[in-house]
Amino acid sequence: MAMTNNPSGAREFEPDLSERPAYEPERLPREFSILADLLSNEEVLDVLCTVPEDALSLDQKTALDSIAQHFCSKERAAGGGGGGGGGGGKRKRACRPGAPKRPAPRHPMRAIMNLDALDLDPSVERFLDRHGADAALFLAQAGAIQCTIAQGEAESLGDAFIARYQFAINLDAQLKINNQLWCYTMLLYHDLVKYIRPDGAGRVGKLMRQEIIAFLGPVLIKTPISTSAALENLNNWAIWGRKLNKLSVEFGPGFVFFLAPILSKDFVSEKLTASGRYFDEAILKLRQLDLADKTAKSRANDLGQAIRDHLIKPFAAARAAGVGG
Repeated sequence: MAMTNNPSGAREFEPDLSERPAYEPERLPREFSILADLLSNEEVLDVLCTVPEDALSLDQKTALDSIAQHFCSKERAAGGGGGGGGGGGKRKRACRPGAPKRPAPRHPMRAIMNLDALDLDPSVERFLDRHGADAALFLAQAGAIQCTIAQGEAESLGDAFIARYQFAINLDAQLKINNQLWCYTMLLYHDLVKYIRPDGAGRVGKLMRQEIIAFLGPVLIKTPISTSAALENLNNWAIWGRKLNKLSVEFGPGFVFFLAPILSKDFVSEKLTASGRYFDEAILKLRQLDLADKTAKSRANDLGQAIRDHLIKPFAAARAAGVGG
């Protein structure tokens, strides 16, 4: 060691580099050899300082990772199992490899979040142009499949294809219409439960079951339908209708004609909520797409409200006449 004086007068020792043993690659493990080569290459060091993610090969990264793990394991061993002073615990946590990052949970209403635009169902638009908000006519026409496949042996391959293609197109349209009707039917059962008990939560509990039986009189008892099964269905339908009614209050009763392809039974029963963070995010997304303005300007709200009024009409009339509970 050589001894020097610094400006303050203190005496320091400097290492004598000439005493350091020569670098012998064959005596070092492969990983340390790779590290030594990296540190002796000025070009690699320059790249490490500027673009570190592109500076090393996979083999070099693996070697450095092995070295880091080697020294971390040494620190953990030196830190001990817990007795003295807590510093070892910090080193242990610092050296332990991090847990793999869990993927973020998928948004249950991602079908709404992924929407880019909203358009009125063309068949509903044509109906409004021709018939206006005629709920009875809409419901009467909605259930009819408009095309059948003829059983003609003499038809050409072209005719056979056209017939079956048209049949598939009409069935596809029928699925959309049926989904619209399903949504309005679920809204009916929400309306019915709220009509019987306006201050209720929209569920068919014990008290509500008694009120429904009293309201409907002996009808449920005389039919072959199981009363318990009917009430169970009514409970589910009312709950699903309550979710849909939240959208109706926010965007108008014509919202179904814009969202029916998304509002399947599986989506409404399993993914759609009536409150919470995901619901708020979905509502915000639909606001950004101007759903409320579109339902109002397209007259979809007129038809949607007419359908709801038409479906609940006999129950409203019975309540007004004092029939039932």
